[in-house]
Amino acid sequence: MNRKIKSIVKKITRNKFRRKFDYYLNKRDFIKNDAHLNLMILRYLIHQLDKTVKYALNKKNIRGEDKYKKANRLKKILEERNQICRAELRWCNEVIKKYDIWKETDMVIVHVGNKSSNVKDLVSVIKNRRSIRFWEETKISEQEIYKLLEPAIYAPSSCNRQPWQFNIVENNKTDVTLKFTSNYNMLSIAPYVIYLSIDRRFHPEKFAPAIDAGIVAQNLLLSLEYYGYSACPVYQCEVINQKKIKKRLGLEKHQDIYLAIPFGIGKETVKLPARTPIENIVKII
Repeated sequence: MNRKIKSIVKKITRNKFRRKFDYYLNKRDFIKNDAHLNLMILRYLIHQLDKTVKYALNKKNIRGEDKYKKANRLKKILEERNQICRAELRWCNEVIKKYDIWKETDMVIVHVGNKSSNVKDLVSVIKNRRSIRFWEETKISEQEIYKLLEPAIYAPSSCNRQPWQFNIVENNKTDVTLKFTSNYNMLSIAPYVIYLSIDRRFHPEKFAPAIDAGIVAQNLLLSLEYYGYSACPVYQCEVINQKKIKKRLGLEKHQDIYLAIPFGIGKETVKLPARTPIENIVKII
């Protein structure tokens, strides 16, 4: 395939994802959408309004005002259906209020301050994490599982879409889900497996869902390490039977599985694999 044909194919593929994105964004009737799609669209719109205010973009921009109207309409639908949590509603209202003030007065509200964290502890967690492939047969309570997953949702995502879902299977050695997976032997001995799915409907870029999956997965792996659990990320995208595993997990067509993360109390010790010296992989331009 010559360079010109490759360029055309790439453009067609990019336009395909962009058209789908524009279709959902410009739909006149959000009522027919499910809650997850509407929340992704609302987060995107509020994110864009927040950027508009922060960077003092042209307030006569028609598209900006259009997003403002859509955001308010979507927020109302979600409120009426009781499909938006208080924290997200508060965030939306704060951004919309800032936008209203900016539109009327030209005043840009920027909160200035220093954010600090215990870097030493964080670095230790990052450096001590290992991919563990053998676990104790230990029961983990539902409350504990929620505690382990909760830090993961603070991962950044493209325009704050938060397109992920954690599908957790307690492995009883007879679970038929495993038949459709990659690395069957390892997954079959794990007490629990998290199948990480991403809603790909509202992404204008081909690879954005995979990037969001990777970012939230890293947060999850570090959370498990912090709380004393062990896991091993296993790629599960093109190499598995997506159709069958989605049916088994009760997922929609647009929810693609990207990773399986088996986890539990680890019962093996793994030495840190050699790392390339940092000076060999950094190029300061």
